[in-house]
Amino acid sequence: MRYRILALLAPGFLLPATLAAQPQPTDLAPIIVTANREAQPADEPLAATTVITREDIERTQPQNMLDLLRTQAGVDVSSNGGLGAFSSVFLRGAESDQVLVLIDGVRAASSTAGLFSFQQLNPAQIERIEIVRGPRSTLYGSDAIGGVIQIFTRKLDGPSVSIEGGSYDTYRTQAGYGGGGDAVRYSVNGAYVDSDGFSASNERAGEFVFDPDDDGYDEASVTASLDAMLSKRANLSVNGWHSGGQLELDQGLTDTRNSTIGLNLDFDTLPGWQQSFGLGYARDDQATDFSGFFSSAETDRVTFNWQNELSLGAGHQLTLGADYYRDAGLYADDFSAYDEDANDIGVYANLRSTFGRNDVQLGLRYDEHSEFGGRTTGQLALGRQFTESLRGFAAFGTAFRAPSLNDLFFPNFSNPELDPERSRSTELGVHFQPSTVHLFTTNLFYTEIDDLISSNPPAFIPFNVEEATIKGLEFGYAGSIATVWNLSANVTLQDARNDTDDIELVRRPDHKAAFGLTRNFTSGGSIYTEVLLSGDRTDVGNVSLPGYGIANVSLQYPLLDGLFAEARVENLLDKEYELASGFNTSDRAGYVGLRYTPAQAD
Repeated sequence: MRYRILALLAPGFLLPATLAAQPQPTDLAPIIVTANREAQPADEPLAATTVITREDIERTQPQNMLDLLRTQAGVDVSSNGGLGAFSSVFLRGAESDQVLVLIDGVRAASSTAGLFSFQQLNPAQIERIEIVRGPRSTLYGSDAIGGVIQIFTRKLDGPSVSIEGGSYDTYRTQAGYGGGGDAVRYSVNGAYVDSDGFSASNERAGEFVFDPDDDGYDEASVTASLDAMLSKRANLSVNGWHSGGQLELDQGLTDTRNSTIGLNLDFDTLPGWQQSFGLGYARDDQATDFSGFFSSAETDRVTFNWQNELSLGAGHQLTLGADYYRDAGLYADDFSAYDEDANDIGVYANLRSTFGRNDVQLGLRYDEHSEFGGRTTGQLALGRQFTESLRGFAAFGTAFRAPSLNDLFFPNFSNPELDPERSRSTELGVHFQPSTVHLFTTNLFYTEIDDLISSNPPAFIPFNVEEATIKGLEFGYAGSIATVWNLSANVTLQDARNDTDDIELVRRPDHKAAFGLTRNFTSGGSIYTEVLLSGDRTDVGNVSLPGYGIANVSLQYPLLDGLFAEARVENLLDKEYELASGFNTSDRAGYVGLRYTPAQAD
């Protein structure tokens, strides 16, 4: 399959790494805030970025977050079944717990396992997703080895209602409303999904796990926001998200509850000096009954951030900040329990300067962790605008991941002496924009990770014993043809390898490609076709997972002002494949629905 992918690339120069998932001709550079913790055009940071917009979400009609993420350059996913099943997201070959996940600026992963429950997010409540590939610990601290994924929830303007039904007796509803004036605005958005599902596992999962019955899922969620202009110089915003779901396992049942709430106060202190204060809270609770074995985990995380943005003159911007988080976790099962916490405080500085055609970024951060002490990270990036259409950058950065509470405190299977996992990354990037409607990018990256935490038999006690090397190349293209056709393409070639055993890191293919083609109608609707190709992967136990290729088609057609009929066919060619050994994926499936979001007058 690798040669077929390269053959597709050959006519197109070096088809670039990703940018906006599927931009319109006049919108090749949406705004991004995650790359440098401040708003700027997405083509400005000296980093590889992707922005998935609300327009992209409505066009593709994803069933879950994995449908959105798996088609992006540098992103790999795995799932233990259908809707609601445990899922993992890998960014540039890094482990799933080496990717920082934020929801409206709030750290959202479980404190005990260190993983985020992507399966709990409903696409109907997402406004946009920002992906920054490459190390970002200098700005965010722990976890940002592979990069950062930030999800922004929707802020509605007027009513929004949608309904959908389809395969596996799946039904979805969403309803919300937003309003207010110049001084105060608010939004509330609720969603519900119920599905009988399909059997999550197959015979490869083993007798202890496999059960051929359908595994259903139901989930209710809500998002809310409040934005208030306190004065001409001060703004207050509050954002909240809560999701509760119940998943039928092959031989058990899991209840999951996730919540985040963030409060931000921004104000202009003096001309050229903006301050922001952020307070966040995240909770992740899970209770499982698996064949009579009961376990529960209750985790919460409190975060605080103080940031200062200083303009040092034309072309020079300095960001200074301090942040703090406290993780607390309570775990219990039939045989063991623990109740522990850990905290981290960090200070950071990030300088961005422009000298004619040259850009420089220099960042430095120090973290003091309650369990392992101090850790310093840094980042240096250089960029140059060679011509009006050609831009390049080179970057080097270090990052780390603090051990999770399970790593440090789980009874009989932990190690309180663990050090953080550490990484060093180098990247070269090229952006080529020959016109306002075509953009090509290429990114070459190399990462070394030391002190990887591993739990090996027979004791399964975690130690810092392993090393990994990840090297790769990303290509991408996004553009418009004859105003009615939008085309996007990205290809990722990578080698993610455990150096200790000289084996591939699990569930990360050495090559993948995604292609999307949109036909826009003058009536306002569109038909979208996407193709995803993935190479072979190694899974746990040195099991080989074959490569696969799937196609999806979605249609949106306007019936009345603001009212759209929608339809999607998933896995159009009815391919059989696995994202995790022993666990099934959807057969060919179809969904139809209605979406009503009237345009608001200016």
